Amino acid sequence: MHRIDTGSSSVVPPDEQSNQPTADLPEKTQIEFTPERREYLLEAVDGGLEFIIRESLKRNEGNSGVIYAIEISSFSKELTDALRELGLDFGASEKAMKVMKVYYPGDGEREYERHLAAYKMLQTAQGTLDIARVPQPYIFRDIELSEETAEKLCRDSGRLDRPNRAELFLMDYIEGDDLATLTYRKLLEVQPDSEAMLNKYGVRVKAGETVADTLRELDLKTLQLILFKEIGLEQRNDNMLPGSQQEQLLDRRNAKKILRQVGRSSRIKLNPLITTQVRNLLQVLHNNGLAHRDMHPRNVVITGDPFAVEPEAVPAQAYVIDFGSAQSFTGNYLDAREALYISPSGERRPDDDDIISFLTALEQRTEVSRLQGVTLAEYQAGQAESFIKTPAKKKRFEALNESLSKMFEVAAQQRTTAEYMYSQIRVVADAPERKALQFLASLAAIVDQVPDQASKAKAIIENLLDSSTLTAGEKGALEENLELFEK
Repeated sequence: MHRIDTGSSSVVPPDEQSNQPTADLPEKTQIEFTPERREYLLEAVDGGLEFIIRESLKRNEGNSGVIYAIEISSFSKELTDALRELGLDFGASEKAMKVMKVYYPGDGEREYERHLAAYKMLQTAQGTLDIARVPQPYIFRDIELSEETAEKLCRDSGRLDRPNRAELFLMDYIEGDDLATLTYRKLLEVQPDSEAMLNKYGVRVKAGETVADTLRELDLKTLQLILFKEIGLEQRNDNMLPGSQQEQLLDRRNAKKILRQVGRSSRIKLNPLITTQVRNLLQVLHNNGLAHRDMHPRNVVITGDPFAVEPEAVPAQAYVIDFGSAQSFTGNYLDAREALYISPSGERRPDDDDIISFLTALEQRTEVSRLQGVTLAEYQAGQAESFIKTPAKKKRFEALNESLSKMFEVAAQQRTTAEYMYSQIRVVADAPERKALQFLASLAAIVDQVPDQASKAKAIIENLLDSSTLTAGEKGALEENLELFEK
């Protein structure tokens, strides 16, 4: 593979990719230019890429960047010629669509390096047909922005601070959908009288179309909104930081609800090839000293239908994306696991094995213990992010915990005392589920200090569930997390 190194920026010309990874990478070679010529070419590239940011429509947002899908045919002649001279020539056989991820300064280079490393590791998987792929990365640049482009990036990212530079990289566009979106569609498709259900939310199935056709036109947020109402999925709030303990716990609770629904339908069964592909890719990464550390359904993109297992169906192919949290390590993966996924402060990163558990459960239509294994410590840590954000909130939270701990003995025996304890929680009127979550967080904090109190905390929740004053949302939140207090 040819590569041009230009300080913190690099260009990687495309390989001729077949239906499977190539066996070996060619040796890197340097393309020599005079300093003046190289500077001229890179300025042309930077100007062309900045123009794309300014003129393209945002397709999506990642944890730290904005994603644009762009047509190669939209490249200016100056940009195309400069890239070709630098060794990056998108021939007629290349995919016409590319993805450009644009980051605020400091966020993009690390992801590009990890993504490129994963892509190269995949090329060494000789003869491995059933393996997930990594979209080919092509170019990384750190560019200066005009005021107009900076304003556009501000609007697209939803951030208030206007940058004067941006980091970006270009990679292949995958004609598919992420596994979360595909699973949500399938869950809604198999609901009883699904067409009438969609009508409740103002979604009409057009004449001549199926429910599945209509669902393919809905974006992820709309699918989530309907599922939130129909099966009680929890939604992210605006203050929830990507990758935070809160978000991870919410994802795990939602995964349990999804798998419970899958287990009730004989019409949902994941093609086992997807599980095999992702497992094989992770094994290649781990064997080469790289852990993804953000493996969840939104980061598995699939071409074809992953729920079609008939022989005549178009074979599904998985791709793994978003290497922004990936971490290299030395030695054996099993020996490095604790340091990879648990920070010194006790915060947990998503374990690569979690996605295999989820895929296996979708394939076998069962719940798995790994996805149920949120510990009290993890729950307490995750919820505390929300309830102790400011010194005043932290003080109120600690005072509440102290007050509730004094009532443990009686509350475990009496429903009325459990109801009184619950009444001490104060939240806004339109967020009853949050009240239940704060109550659970307080109980978890108490049990974290005195583990022997777990059985009493469970009894308090069971007594509270007998109350007629709880909303369906409150009961659901309490029931979903009751098992946390199992000894």
